[in-house]
Amino acid sequence: MPALVFFGAVVLPIALWFWFIRFEDRSEPEPGRLMRRCFYLAITAGVAAGILEYTVFRGLGLPDDILSIGSTGAPLGLMALVVLLVGPIEELAKYIVIRANVYVSHDFNQVFDGIVYGVTVALGFSFIENVFYFIDLYTTQSAYVFVASTIFRGLFTTLGHVTFTGVMGYYVGRAKFSTNNRTRILVTGVVYAALLHAAFDFIVGAPIPYAAPIAAILVIGCFVVFMRLWQRPDVRMVWKYTPAPATSPQNTLSNPPGH
Repeated sequence: MPALVFFGAVVLPIALWFWFIRFEDRSEPEPGRLMRRCFYLAITAGVAAGILEYTVFRGLGLPDDILSIGSTGAPLGLMALVVLLVGPIEELAKYIVIRANVYVSHDFNQVFDGIVYGVTVALGFSFIENVFYFIDLYTTQSAYVFVASTIFRGLFTTLGHVTFTGVMGYYVGRAKFSTNNRTRILVTGVVYAALLHAAFDFIVGAPIPYAAPIAAILVIGCFVVFMRLWQRPDVRMVWKYTPAPATSPQNTLSNPPGH
């Protein structure tokens, strides 16, 4: 059973999300090598973020996971923790992967590409996080809790990562093709992603009735809005890099007619 649960709740959702984002990007597909690099580096970033969170939690004398912290019955403390630490740490780690690896690439030629790479990074991050949770749940929980919790994480926590970091990727794409206020746009994207992430973690971790259904509804609603966002024509518009004219070296981007 563990192998079947691992495949169905950890591996299969990641594979389906990859198929989905590649399907959505079929008109101007991103190179597989860049997507693979983002995925694998996101796994590394997920491990680094986990180590940092563990170190901070231990330094503060706290349990090393959100659910255990939430069970202590201190909702304000949990809120402060997810807003000030967990959300920013994890979303900044994902942002660094995107910014360091694909932001300056000429293949990054649509605002939508920021979403594609954001989702890809989210999938790598979610995969390694779910692997660690799978191992922990399998070794410490009953069979029912193990299966239910693993399925919830595979479906809704993965959807959360996709939505939070996809939103950030949208702002990264906007910043790349903006002529001003790029820093403000990038900061806005990271902040939105971190706050959405924190809200989800707070609901999951807080000792409130029906926390899991509420968290699922929240993340599904956010994803529906997110999908509407990426259908906008300006998000799908393609920017082509062209050689700079000799008389105006600063003009390095042009938008072809018809886009």
